[in-house]
Amino acid sequence: MFIKTKCPICNKSKGKRNCKIQNNTLICPLCCASTRTEACQGCPHYAKTYHHPAAQARPKPFIIVLDPVVESEVQHAVNLMNRGDIRTGRSIISRLMNDHPNNYLVAYANGLCHIHEAQFDEAIGAFEAAIQIYPYCEEAYYNLGVTYKHKLKIPKAIAAFRKTIEVGDPHDVFVKKAITGLRDFERIIFETYQLPIDTYIKSHELFNQGFDAMLEKSHEMAINLFTASLAIYDKNPQCHGNIGICHARLGRKEEALKAFDRALEVDPYYEPAIVNMTVVKRLNEGEALPSDEMRVVEYYREYSTQNKSYIQSLINAPEEGGQHETNR
Repeated sequence: MFIKTKCPICNKSKGKRNCKIQNNTLICPLCCASTRTEACQGCPHYAKTYHHPAAQARPKPFIIVLDPVVESEVQHAVNLMNRGDIRTGRSIISRLMNDHPNNYLVAYANGLCHIHEAQFDEAIGAFEAAIQIYPYCEEAYYNLGVTYKHKLKIPKAIAAFRKTIEVGDPHDVFVKKAITGLRDFERIIFETYQLPIDTYIKSHELFNQGFDAMLEKSHEMAINLFTASLAIYDKNPQCHGNIGICHARLGRKEEALKAFDRALEVDPYYEPAIVNMTVVKRLNEGEALPSDEMRVVEYYREYSTQNKSYIQSLINAPEEGGQHETNR
């Protein structure tokens, strides 16, 4: 985690892109755009501007607040945190947040503070705030991807890494790390699921759409979307488990139990399916599982990867045992 040196052209923003016509000196994206000429042919940023179809759309205008004193303080705070003095670094950034809420560098550093404090949801919000202020902040995109990866939000991590590569310089350390991160994802996803990365993402998108439909109690639509996700990758216990819940809410006990059975075939230790199967078995055929109460459980992130037992958590909190579980 570090802050870069200033652009030699404007002497205000950070140098982020190697400039061919400036003897490969790092310049900021704004100066890169404003000084770009035909002499820049061969530069990837020139190629993006003149040849990439997506680059034809003009970005929304934005204003960057630049303050050398603030930038120096941010660098000092980040250095302190990197050396382990989280408390002092956080104190500096908190003060800067109060005094300079529209400074993207301060917002970015606030995200780094939250990372050091293991406050990952807050870190995501801070990095997104930095990006909203300055859409070319590749370090914010990269750290956003790392944070999503920590939370096992893999499609969002992939999207953030791709955005890092899109807005950053190919020689930049964050871009290189994002490229490495994407390659690791591609390898792991193919080894685990035998799917290309974009096909894997499509399966996740369908699952999330099904989950949203489930929350809205559109159970038939949810079943169709979960089924479409399973058509891409069938070994998803959450998908099968959620289909079982939807069938149970529609009074289809037999179909619900088959779906739970399939979830447990994929993962015999998938505890939400065990719990929900126990609940549904008590229903009469045609009796619908009530849908007024719902508990969202991210089982693999909250329990499995933490070596915790979901069933034991229900035993320890029996007042929650009657709720049926919707698992993401």
